[in-house]
Amino acid sequence: MKTFTILCCCAAFYYLFFIMPDEYKKERALKSQFTSRPTLPQVTAGHTTATLPALWAAIRQEQRQEDFAQVKIDIDLLISNYPESEQARAVAHLAGRYDSLARLAQQREAIKAQRRHQPGYYNEYPMESYNYWTIQHRVDEFSDTLPASYLTTTQFVYFYGSVTSYGYNSPLRARIEVDSAQAIAFTLFKATSSSHVNERGKSIYQADELSPLQTTYAVAARNDNGRTCRLTALASQNRLQLNAADSYTLHQLLQHGGQIRFVFTQADDASTVYRFSISNADDYEAYCHELLIRAGAQRLSAPTR
Repeated sequence: MKTFTILCCCAAFYYLFFIMPDEYKKERALKSQFTSRPTLPQVTAGHTTATLPALWAAIRQEQRQEDFAQVKIDIDLLISNYPESEQARAVAHLAGRYDSLARLAQQREAIKAQRRHQPGYYNEYPMESYNYWTIQHRVDEFSDTLPASYLTTTQFVYFYGSVTSYGYNSPLRARIEVDSAQAIAFTLFKATSSSHVNERGKSIYQADELSPLQTTYAVAARNDNGRTCRLTALASQNRLQLNAADSYTLHQLLQHGGQIRFVFTQADDASTVYRFSISNADDYEAYCHELLIRAGAQRLSAPTR
């Protein structure tokens, strides 16, 4: 029996590494590269022995980190243990809302999990050997690293527009920058043969003349289910910034993953239009949660004045 088991193992090993189709080998290799991505939090039993101040602080932190399932558990615990407290009265009406948000997060993750198990998913994943998202630190004018972190796309993707200074359908490189769920911007760069990116991910040749004066753009964003959001971005030089409300609307759209398409139309010149798409935003939610955790840790470690 032992000999038979050894023979079976050897046969399986031989198949995997010598007979397995090259396409399947490639997909397995790509899949292994994505196992290090951040994951959404697992629900725990709650802070059963926490004091009222500690439990309240935990709830506030979980709210900022959008850990809605844990918020619901800890709200129930706070109401149960400290029913007469001011904090219990303040959050009693929020328990149902956070329960709904937690269920929506679970539904989103189930849909993404189904997509990840489809044949060829990792072969078709954008930029193959790279994760689509990365968390980076801001730098100052001396190129020194700052404590503040932001989430961005790992490599440039392309807009196609009709800006006179670049000619018809000239490509512009672009990326999304997420400082928080309420602060999202797009940064555009000229795509010329001489353009390149330095080691800190900042383009040497920025498209400053894209918008020499502040102007606004109408932004339409649509996911692969057909849901469309209408937003407004304020453009200054090569940066298009969404306000807090529109940033959160886009944040919610990105959380659903899949393909997200954008159309930017200059408010005072409808002939200036840019089109841009994210091929797959499935990992956005997990990376954004990691960003919020880091922001919370930075807040706790900041010196008090």
